[in-house]
Amino acid sequence: MHVYEQPFNFQTKDSMSVSAKVGVEYYVDQTKVSKVFQTYRKGVEEITSVNIRQNIADALIKDSGTMDISTLAGEGRTMLLDNVTKAVKAKLDPIGIVIVKLSWTDDLKYPQQVTDSINAKIEATQKTLLRENEIAQTKAEAQKAIEAARGEADSNVLQLEAIGKWNGKLPQYMTSGAGTPFIQVK
Repeated sequence: MHVYEQPFNFQTKDSMSVSAKVGVEYYVDQTKVSKVFQTYRKGVEEITSVNIRQNIADALIKDSGTMDISTLAGEGRTMLLDNVTKAVKAKLDPIGIVIVKLSWTDDLKYPQQVTDSINAKIEATQKTLLRENEIAQTKAEAQKAIEAARGEADSNVLQLEAIGKWNGKLPQYMTSGAGTPFIQVK
């Protein structure tokens, strides 16, 4: 595993500059060591720092130019790395340098206006969710008040119907603790 400390710089389709730190995991196929040496005539350290890096940089530049900044900042980040890995593997595996994987070793660095835009979008989304929750809570409280009023109105209607049907006579027998109908005694 080698982590390139110097970031890779590339541009998106909409000419936004991005930089990223990348790591590469690879090995040299033992059956192709002589082919690797014949091709590069360098040691593994120099091949890693110059040739593999250049292949990664070329693939990043080529593939990032097909997506705009909003795609890259979203799901495109993973897609870009997958495409670059495939391109570098296709070029180096046949020579004997077998690429296991590439990985982002740090966050991608976007232009400040893009970072500000992403943060503003996140903030707007959070505010929208907060407002939607407040609206839902207000609707729930209003519905609760409506149901309470409906219950009280139903009770009043029942009491009014009972009064309307009353013949004006009080009961002759009442159980212990029972209140007088329709009359609140305090």
